[in-house]
Amino acid sequence: MDHTTEMLLDMLIELLDNEPPADAGQHPSMELQARFGAAWAEWDQKVAGLRLLLGVRLVHDAVEARRAVA
Repeated sequence: MDHTTEMLLDMLIELLDNEPPADAGQHPSMELQARFGAAWAEWDQKVAGLRLLLGVRLVHDAVEARRAVA
C-alpha cells in the first residue's frame, strides 16, 4: 500500500471515529435540526468520497498486480 492510500485510510478512520450522533438532525428546534442535519450530511459525504477514492485505488493496484503476474 502506498503512502497516499495509507493517508486516505487514516482520514477515513478518523472520520469514522468521529461519527455524529445517530440522532443528528432529529432535534425539536428547526435551527438545531438544520445545523446538526447539515453537519451529519457533510460527514456522510466525506466518508462516501473517501470510500470511493480508496476503492478506486485498491482496485487499480489489484489490477496492476494481476497484470504484472501475467
